[in-house]
Amino acid sequence: MTKINSTSATRVMESMKSARATKAAQGAQGAQGANSTGIAHVAKRTTGANMANAIKANRSLKSVFAAEDRELPLKKLEICNAYQRKLDMNWVDHIVTNYRSDFVKKLQVSYRDGRFYVFDGQHTKKALEKLFGGDYLVSCIVYRGMSEAEEAEAFYEYNMATKHMSTIAIVKAQSVYGNQEVNDFLQCTRKAGFTIDATKPSKCRYGIAAVKKAQECFKVLGTDIYSLMLETLRKTWNGAHWSVSSNMLSGMTTIIHVFGNDLKVSQFVSRMSDFTDDDINKEAARFYDLKVPYRYAWALGTLFNKKGGKGSLNLKKLNFVNFA
Repeated sequence: MTKINSTSATRVMESMKSARATKAAQGAQGAQGANSTGIAHVAKRTTGANMANAIKANRSLKSVFAAEDRELPLKKLEICNAYQRKLDMNWVDHIVTNYRSDFVKKLQVSYRDGRFYVFDGQHTKKALEKLFGGDYLVSCIVYRGMSEAEEAEAFYEYNMATKHMSTIAIVKAQSVYGNQEVNDFLQCTRKAGFTIDATKPSKCRYGIAAVKKAQECFKVLGTDIYSLMLETLRKTWNGAHWSVSSNMLSGMTTIIHVFGNDLKVSQFVSRMSDFTDDDINKEAARFYDLKVPYRYAWALGTLFNKKGGKGSLNLKKLNFVNFA
């Protein structure tokens, strides 16, 4: 029988602390990502020029890429959906309602393969189309020589510096510009039979909406144990969206840390598959005074032990573990 092998258990507590600290410092990761694949390509061509620093210093990439100020008709400008986030029509309508010509910023545009791609300013573009139509000439800064990956990194840097970005938007952009840790996370998630779902809350079977929590668990558990945890959840509840909620992922990560070598996947599936999300939430409510990871770890462990007998977990062990 397969066991969840927690060989890295001795470092999990520190990893959990580190993962939580990382969430608070997400904005700084773009600057630290200067050695990632996309920026490495830029650095080679520009004698050490740094995309993140260029954007943060003067909101311009002119020190990194050849660029020119141009006026272009809106109908010639395209959006690259590979890295762009979903258009927020509420924000578009806000721009339309409060439109002032002197407040319109220049669109940041990449000229690639004979086409013009807007990597910063898609909401402004859409608002101007609603106001004036596709023939309207808009001021742009047009950069030449950018790859799709470099556009994605520029999109990430611009938006992290000035706007709130959802986790799914960050993951999407980082994946395109070649962030290895993000791509490893996505690969492991897919390997376990799940996809990252942009809807919140996700109603899609086999879709994970709690992307930030899933990333935290990936960092804590490592590739193999993270994949095995997701496979266990998939086999137990057939990919139900609630089975990979933030609370469930927290509880399972705690369970695996404490009982990893004693927890058999097949036994977990057989003992837990009949319980519903209501059953687990009601059980978790009994431990309301605990932090969420322990609340759901106790709930899962208590339900797991209901059948008793060989393989039952010694839940007292949960009293001696402390995640910050």
